[in-house]
Amino acid sequence: MSESRAAATATHAAAGHAQAGDIAAARHALGDALTADPGYEPAWRWLASLVTEDAERKFCWQRALAANPTSEARRRLRALRHVTPAPPAEVGWLADPPAPPPPADPEPLVARRHWRWIAVGLVAVVLLGAGAVWLGGRGNDLEPVHLAFVAGGSSDEARTVRTMLDAVNLVLDDVNDSGGIGGHPVELLVHDDANQPEQARERAEEIVADGRARAVIGHMTTDTSLSAAPVYEAAGLPAITPTATSDELVASSPWFLRTVFGNRAQSEFAAAYLGSVLGARRVSVLSEDSEYGRDIRDGFVRAFAAHGAIAHDLTVGAAGATSAVGTAGQRGNTTVEQAVETLKADPDRGPVMVAFQEGPGLDVVGRLREAGVDGPVFAGDSMSDDAFHQALAERTARGDTSIGEFYAMSPLVGDAVTGSALRWSNTFRNRYGYRPTWHAATAYDAAVLAVHALRQPGMRLDADGTADDRRRVRDVIAGLDDPAEPVDGVLGPIRVVDRSAVRQVSVAKSDGKRFVSAPVQYVDYVPRTADAAAADLQAGRAVEVGGRLLARRQIVSTGININEVRDLDTRDGTFFADFFLWLKYVGDDTAADVAFLNSVRPDLTPGEEIRSARHGDTTYKLYRVAEKFKADLDFRAFPFDEQTVGIMLQNRELPTEHVVYVTDQAVLDQSQEERLRNGADAAASIDRIPNWQAENLYFFRETVGTSDELGDPTTAAGSGTYYSQYVAEVRVTREIGPFLAKNLLPLALLVVITYIGLYFPADSGVPFSIAITAILSSAVLLAAVTSPLPSVSYTVAIEWAYYAFITLAALVMLTLLLRQQLSARRRDDLAHRLGLATRIGYPVVIAGIVTAYVVMFG
Repeated sequence: MSESRAAATATHAAAGHAQAGDIAAARHALGDALTADPGYEPAWRWLASLVTEDAERKFCWQRALAANPTSEARRRLRALRHVTPAPPAEVGWLADPPAPPPPADPEPLVARRHWRWIAVGLVAVVLLGAGAVWLGGRGNDLEPVHLAFVAGGSSDEARTVRTMLDAVNLVLDDVNDSGGIGGHPVELLVHDDANQPEQARERAEEIVADGRARAVIGHMTTDTSLSAAPVYEAAGLPAITPTATSDELVASSPWFLRTVFGNRAQSEFAAAYLGSVLGARRVSVLSEDSEYGRDIRDGFVRAFAAHGAIAHDLTVGAAGATSAVGTAGQRGNTTVEQAVETLKADPDRGPVMVAFQEGPGLDVVGRLREAGVDGPVFAGDSMSDDAFHQALAERTARGDTSIGEFYAMSPLVGDAVTGSALRWSNTFRNRYGYRPTWHAATAYDAAVLAVHALRQPGMRLDADGTADDRRRVRDVIAGLDDPAEPVDGVLGPIRVVDRSAVRQVSVAKSDGKRFVSAPVQYVDYVPRTADAAAADLQAGRAVEVGGRLLARRQIVSTGININEVRDLDTRDGTFFADFFLWLKYVGDDTAADVAFLNSVRPDLTPGEEIRSARHGDTTYKLYRVAEKFKADLDFRAFPFDEQTVGIMLQNRELPTEHVVYVTDQAVLDQSQEERLRNGADAAASIDRIPNWQAENLYFFRETVGTSDELGDPTTAAGSGTYYSQYVAEVRVTREIGPFLAKNLLPLALLVVITYIGLYFPADSGVPFSIAITAILSSAVLLAAVTSPLPSVSYTVAIEWAYYAFITLAALVMLTLLLRQQLSARRRDDLAHRLGLATRIGYPVVIAGIVTAYVVMFG
């Protein structure tokens, strides 16, 4: 009421001023009145009578009408109906404030918000990725563990050193990629001794003085290893040589170990082969005056005494000095030229055993062939790799002669590799661009042993524990003598006896192009019973050399030429194969008594041969087989999977000490393109499986069996039973394009539709219904997509995609429920933000899933 009284008082004052002619004072007083009571109708009527502008007058009459609908203002306003009202200055504050200017473009604001959310999401992804990298790489912050590698990198054996070093790095790269050893990265300290004994000792002293290495891989030759051994022994530093074959080395130095056979083993094998297989009763020996040459010569002369006589025993002196040439079993020094002339002059010289390192050996064998000494020549491991064979082939070709009948002892012959060794060889070639030699295999195994030892409990792996760790490395490796618990290596399980890995000596023979397995081998074996040993010796299936029993083993050159592979049934794990099989061997026909282990029809054999022939001592048999086989399929990567379908054969009677199946040279000469051609029609492919593509065809041997006695009380402990298998393995890959178009397009549509549903109001029920429908539909699609698969206990790759989408759709439903709850509580701003986050996060998650699949399977 006080406002109306004040307004009335001010209006009376205004009326007095107006009557006195003071219009300005009157208007000022009316302004005071309306400020006190904006609804005081008399003040508005007085002001309307005093203003001079129709716009102001209309404003005043509108306010008066609003205050009193029965006043005369309605009549007054009819005359002013075309006038736009405007407030007088005295009451300008009563006018409506101007509207804020509209945003120039409302969409950029939304876009900026979207970009802000996207930026936040990207930053979160980057931070999570950085965190994962940091957590995964925290081990790299730990002190490195060091190994040393030393060999003659600057010598004429540089090529061999390179392949050894690459093999060691292959092991260490895999170790570091998987987190190192106990989180410690492994680093390699590389040294070069030029294959010179003096430099070898100096490099050993440098390694010891450096103090970081916990083990040494090296040296390369017998002489360099013997020179360095006292240094390592004094420092308590274990060394593992991949190539030095000296028996004196491991016998005299308790800190030296090796992953290759010894000189005694290979010289005794050579003697047994010459005497028992080739039937030689006179042989000649030509050796170099080095630790390696003396070792081979001495072991061979002792072992061959059981078979016959030494016709010539010739040693090339270190300086080429000569003395009386040894004949009639007497030893003497000579030059290469004199030795070659001596052997050439004696037609009854017999086969020649040469004991030289690779470089001098190439010259000696070349001179022998050029001089017409064309009988069998035997050599040690130093002349057994393909690079030596190639160099010898070039040397003899220049001299217009041939390699002839040339044999060498080797830890590994290319046609006799196992499946694991073949896979390792392919990995090596893919990484370094060339095929590894056997030196790489033994170097790889040396690194494997070092890493195995360093991973054992109790290793300190810090600077203060170096001496203790070195001792434990030596003890762990030297203690690997249990046949039941070997360490897996490239050349097979690694078992260590007297600090030397137990390795099989293989006899490689030149076929004019490369080394292949000689048709007969001798292998160490433990007879099942004493009576069995006596029977084998009596029948010539075994010989005794240096107190060791060696079983006579047939080497069967095996070839498979596939005509077609078809009818792959992924549910049953079966396929049909049509192929030619041939076997070439020396000896009785028991070697051809084979069966296919993975055939659907039990005890399937090749049947009757379609061709059979004999070439000298060699028997050749050709078969054609067309049958269904079983395949061990792995669907973890389905539908991005690669599968292997194979054919496995095994002798039905003879164990592995008596027969082994290796790849025939005709197959070794084939490229992958040639192997994948139809054997019956060279213009066609073997691939007859719809929606699959044959990529590779590999051939290799395997050895299966057990070291247990299997409850037989008459069986000697540790003899066990092993059999040789031969495998042809076709690797096929699924043609992913048609599969994805047919099976993932519906899922992609569900992803898009579910996302579109996010733009409907949460309370409309549409997005909720779409999400539920998407979950149910994806479950049905998943059952259809995986219907070709058998029942498996693991989750396949495509299932993870469906599970991820189902989880994402369920999260969408959860956010919809949360938005509805927030809206019901009038938290519209928060509900809006949650909806925006869902619309941004959904495609980000989908993109992450797609990226993960591309990285893993792309």
